[in-house]
Amino acid sequence: MKRYFVFGLLCAGILTACKHRELYYEFEHTKSVRVEFDWSAAPTADPDGMRVIFYPVDGNARAVVENLEGKNGGAVDVPEGTYNVVCFNNDTENIRWRGTGSIETIEAFTRNTAILETMQGPVDVPRGDSDTEPIVLAPDRMWRDRLDGVVISKEDETETVISFTPVSVTRHATYEISGVTNSEAITNIRGSLSGVSGSLFMGSNLLASETSTIPFDGMVDKTDDTKIIGDFYFFGCCDTRLRQASRHKFTIYCWSKAGNVMASFNVTEQLHGDGTDPEEVHLVMEGNIDIPVAGVGDGGFEPGVGEWNDENEDLDL
Repeated sequence: MKRYFVFGLLCAGILTACKHRELYYEFEHTKSVRVEFDWSAAPTADPDGMRVIFYPVDGNARAVVENLEGKNGGAVDVPEGTYNVVCFNNDTENIRWRGTGSIETIEAFTRNTAILETMQGPVDVPRGDSDTEPIVLAPDRMWRDRLDGVVISKEDETETVISFTPVSVTRHATYEISGVTNSEAITNIRGSLSGVSGSLFMGSNLLASETSTIPFDGMVDKTDDTKIIGDFYFFGCCDTRLRQASRHKFTIYCWSKAGNVMASFNVTEQLHGDGTDPEEVHLVMEGNIDIPVAGVGDGGFEPGVGEWNDENEDLDL
């Protein structure tokens, strides 16, 4: 039986998980298409699954959505026609979707959150000059590719094969902050980066123009207790037309039983400087982050409660 997914189900959540209830429609004029993935442009990629969406060029038919396990591809049944096709990995947790009606508007984004989100709700922390930006979850790691003008015809008796070469569409950032004293007193660490894009148009690979702040975890370096380290993924630094006006503030938040400490750094040059790797970036910051030490009888860790000691504000590196 020839089968394919109806794209109208996307609005009900078909793009939010790999596993979903499937609804099939029968068509007479379909052809088996072999989908292949060439990972030469992303040799370390190892997604659990890939999603392929066939958008009809004429716009009169509904798009075809197929989920393929692993990263090697497989065979799918597609109605005859000409398509623009996009692929991306579907093994994500934070990614949500909107604008799924066309290949030009399909957009990956993440939900709103807080710098520290607990079971009791968001924790209020100072944000300085980035307090007008929405705070959104950091995205999962993602890869994508697009092919235009793919013709599916049963009159062509040869096997139809389409091959994608996915590339990374998320940047990976690692960071280290030196100059931390009394790190053994730290009970929790969170970081945030402002001025980054909160979404990506998956068909065009263009970033959103609105800037957002993303939060992430941190930890004390096990080999050097005077350093805080961590890593996170982000879509990028907004549309290139806006980069001249974009300013990136990296803020680290440290909680302790005796008091809370925050430090801020301007990392704009490190993100946009000459020779910066478009996929991997290492942020290096040096501050004077003195963690208060609790005395006998001090209370326990209460996120967001008490004053914040701003150790470093806007250090240009």
